[in-house]
Formats: sequence, structure tokens, C-alpha cells
Amino acid sequence: PTITPRHDGTPLPQLLTVAKSAALAGYIDELADRVDLIAGRQVDPRDDNMLKIGNDGRLAALDMRLVTDPDQHPLLHEPGKVDIAAAELTRIWHTTKNQVYLDPATGQPSPILGGLQIVFCDLSTPSDQWNIYHELRDQLHANGLPPGSVRFIHDATTDQAKARLFADARAGKIAVLIGSTAKMGTGTNVQDRALHVMHLDAPWRPADVTQREGRAIRQGNQNTTVQITQVITEGSFDTYMWQTLERKGRFIDQIMRGTLGGARDIEDVSEATLSFAEFKAIASGNPLLLQHAEAQHDLARLTRLAEAHTHTQIALRHTISSSQHTIEHLTGRLPELHAAAALSVPTAGDAFHVTLNGQRYTKRGDAADELHAMFALLNLRPDQHIDLGPVAELGGHQIQMTALGNGNIAFTLTAAGDTPTVTIPHADLGNPQKGTLTKLENLISRALPALIAGHEESLAEHHTRHAHATALHGQPFPHQDDLDTARQRYTAINEQLTHQTALTSPDDAVDRDQERFDTWAHATNPALLTDPDRDTTRGHLTRLAHLGADLDHLSTRLKGLPPEAIHRALETNLRQRTTAAPTSSTTLHTTQHHPMGHTRSTAPRHTPPR
Repeated sequence: PTITPRHDGTPLPQLLTVAKSAALAGYIDELADRVDLIAGRQVDPRDDNMLKIGNDGRLAALDMRLVTDPDQHPLLHEPGKVDIAAAELTRIWHTTKNQVYLDPATGQPSPILGGLQIVFCDLSTPSDQWNIYHELRDQLHANGLPPGSVRFIHDATTDQAKARLFADARAGKIAVLIGSTAKMGTGTNVQDRALHVMHLDAPWRPADVTQREGRAIRQGNQNTTVQITQVITEGSFDTYMWQTLERKGRFIDQIMRGTLGGARDIEDVSEATLSFAEFKAIASGNPLLLQHAEAQHDLARLTRLAEAHTHTQIALRHTISSSQHTIEHLTGRLPELHAAAALSVPTAGDAFHVTLNGQRYTKRGDAADELHAMFALLNLRPDQHIDLGPVAELGGHQIQMTALGNGNIAFTLTAAGDTPTVTIPHADLGNPQKGTLTKLENLISRALPALIAGHEESLAEHHTRHAHATALHGQPFPHQDDLDTARQRYTAINEQLTHQTALTSPDDAVDRDQERFDTWAHATNPALLTDPDRDTTRGHLTRLAHLGADLDHLSTRLKGLPPEAIHRALETNLRQRTTAAPTSSTTLHTTQHHPMGHTRSTAPRHTPPR
């Protein structure tokens, strides 16, 4: 099956929007206070953090009763997501309850009529507290759906129970199946009659959306189309969640198509924490701010990619230079080593001979004794550093001896330079049983050929590295067009926000804040503020709004000045304002029931114009 098209013919999810209530607006203001404390590091991260803010915001977008006293809800008189969802599910049930499906066992029309609707909700799952699952089921039954036709995936606690539940869903005995992404993921085989998938909340990952909708859009479904519905509370965390899913989905699609380069570009698509900028956009109720947060995120990501590209180009230049230096060194060194290797003659078995102090020895025992005598005559101290020159002729080579001054003696081949080298402890030189002669023979027969082979391998490797780096060096940033577009979009949105701010005077901001405050107060408490209280509140708002406007103007004037000049200007402005500001000892003592269930002063917190 495919997605049922919208009215305009586009095969996209249907959107059911719920108006942002005054209670939700007030609660988001409370979250804004918490965000300010978190941003200012005034709260222990273990007590409150952006992850908790995000979770509470999602709960509030789903239903305010999840973050307040459920008994307070009747006072609000505003339908929420669960009410809108119940109405839509009921409507579809009425239009499809007589739809005929085939019995998969017989291939004949089933006597049980009607399709299956699947509702996904990861929050507020069944419990002994008030929850969305039970509320939705109660409303559906109240709307006429038969008892037992609305089931929870959570009721099936064993594999056998799940199998029976899924069989009932395929057979048409269940009209609405409600569950979470985790419990109705892979292995949920209920697609036969599935004609509608509803997202009552949004998951964090695009893969979860695919997983949800895949319960219906899959082989074996007898429907040709499946309606997908997203239930969204306007001006809430829902907007942020679905926009984030869209952005992450685009990003993953780019990865799958190979249009993004470099592992540095991969972000954590399961990240469940929002930023301060994103919360500001949500709290403002201004869709332009949410676009600004998204544009800022995209620009930052592409800027990081551009910086990584620049660093890569610098590294490539270093690779080209260092590889070239190594190639030149090895190209000059290998002929010397090959010439030294050409001097080598066998010393194994009867072919052994060595010259020490001008005398030729053909027996290893005699040669070892002579070495012992030579080293004894030298009378070297372990800390003595001295180059003793050639001390032996062995295997066609003159062997150099150097006391390193650290208790070790180094032997090298005169024809090969300072490598290869064999190092022998000072204490072992005078001991014929320590195999000094054998080590010197291995220096010629093994170490020298191994050094040549290693240099040749290294030379080939550096040629390859040099060629690869040269091919990549100088290439332009592959996402420059995307970066330019992101920068232009971010600039354009900034200009729009600046224009919005310019059109909003301090008095307009006061009117808007006063209206929001009054609406919230009326919705959450029938006891209204008195006129004197409103006058005092408006006075506070007016002074704060004009102060904010003055500070905005001052910040524009101070831009680019030295720090000491800015400091003096701010001190002067503060003294002038302190002198001119009217004093008032009036405070508000009226209290109201706060959405969080506690008593708070009705004196409003000033929030930026929204």
C-alpha cells in the first residue's frame, strides 16, 4: 500500500493541529525560567537539565494533565490532542466499520467487518495514574466503539499473549490498537487490515517513524492505501520534534546517497537534548525563530565541514612535503645499501673467517678468544663514549665499533653507514659464550638484506602516499554551494527577525505580555486579578520593556568599541537609569494556582517580546 494522499493530492501525512492553550503557554514560560537557570549554571545538572526540559515539554504538548493536576483540566475548557485524536479515530471507524476483508486462512470474505487503526504514543503509557492510553480508550468507547475493540499492546505481556493479540488484529476483532514504538516495532504482524496509522506524539529518530508506519505499509496489507496522521499541538514541542525529524531524515538520506563526505559530518541522530536556541524558538511561539534555530544548526554543521576540509588540505600539503623528503632520502640511500650488500660473502660453516688485529681466524672459538682479549685490552668504562673505528673484517665488510657511553657497544658496517646496527651490552663483550661473533654475522647476512627490503617497501608506500595526496590537494570544498545557501538563509532569517523587532515598540511588547499574562491567569484560576494588581503589573512590564529597548539601542552604539569604553558607557547608562527610575514599594500579594500545582505570586516574569 501507499500513503493516502492529502486533499491536494500529495502523498503525505495528514496533519491534525491542536491550538496552543493558555495553560500550555504559561507552562512553557515556566520551562523558560528553568532554562534560564540551567543556562546560568544556577541549578545542579542532576536536579534539572535540558533533557528533563525536553521531556516535560513533550508531555505538556501531549496533554497538560501530564504536568499538572488532572482534576484541574475541566477548568480549561479546551480540547486537547487526545480529544482531537478520538474524534478522528471515531470518524474513520464509522466510515470503514463495514469494509470487507478476506480471511487469510480461507481466502474467502471474512464475516468480521472493519479495518484496523494503529495509534502510536511513546509517552504516558498505561499505569495506575491518569494516562493518555486509558483516556483515549474511554473516549472511543463513549463515541460508540464496542467494548474490547480498543486494545493496548501493553496488555500482552508474553509472546503467546502477543501472538493472540496480533491474530485478533488481523482477524478484525480489534478496531484500534494503541502502543509505543518499542513494543510495536519489528515482529508486530498486524498489517492485514491496517488502514490508518496515527502518531499521537513524535519519536526522536527518523528510523522510529519508519518503523511505526511500516506496521501498516508492508506486504500482506489488503488495503491499497494507508492514511498517516500526525497530531500536533501548535506552538509546542511537537513543532520542534517533527522539524527535527525532518532535518535528521534529510541528513540520513544524504548519507545513504553518499552526498556527504567525511565521518566528521555524522551527527547523533538519536540525540534527545534540545539546545537553548531551540527552546527559545519553541517558547517564543514565533515560527521564524524555529526556522532560525534550524538554519543556525545547518550553517554550523556545514561550517564544521568546511573547517575540516581546510584542515585536510593543510594535512595533505604536509603529507606531500614529508613524503617527498622521504622519497629523496630513500632514493639516495638504497644504492649505498645495495653496494654494501654486493660486498657480502658467506661465513656459514666452513666458509667462516674473520680478521682481528691483522690476523685471520677460521675457527670461531679462536676468534672468540681473540675478541675477548681485544676488549680486555681496551679497558673501556661503561660510561665512556668513543668511536673506535674498524675492529674486524667479517663477511666481506669492515666492522666499526662505537662505545655509546650508556653501557652498550654498537657495531656497524663501514660500507653501509650508520645502519644497520647491532648493539651488545658492555658486560657481554668479554664473554666468549655470549655469541658476539654470531650477532656480527647476522648483521651482514640478515640485518642488511632486511634493511634494504624495508627501505624498498617504504619507498613504494611513500610514492603511493605522495600520489594520493597530490591528487586530493587543491580540490574545492564539495559542499560549498550548500554552505553558501545555508549562510544566505541564515542571514535572510536574521534580517526578518530584525525587521520584526523593529516593528515592535516597547509599548506593543507590554500589551502583548499583559495579554498573555491575563489569558494564562484567567485560564488557570477563576479568581481574576484586581485592577490595581493589573496596573502594577503593567507598570513593571512597561519599565522592563523600555529598559530592554534602551539596552538594545545601547548595544548597537557600543559595537566595535574597546572593552574599557564599553564598560564606562554601561556604568554611565546605569547611573542615569538608577537616578531617573521611579521607585515603588508596591508588590502583588494575590496568589493563584499555578499549572505545576503549587501556589505562586501573580507578579509576572518579564519575557522578551514574542
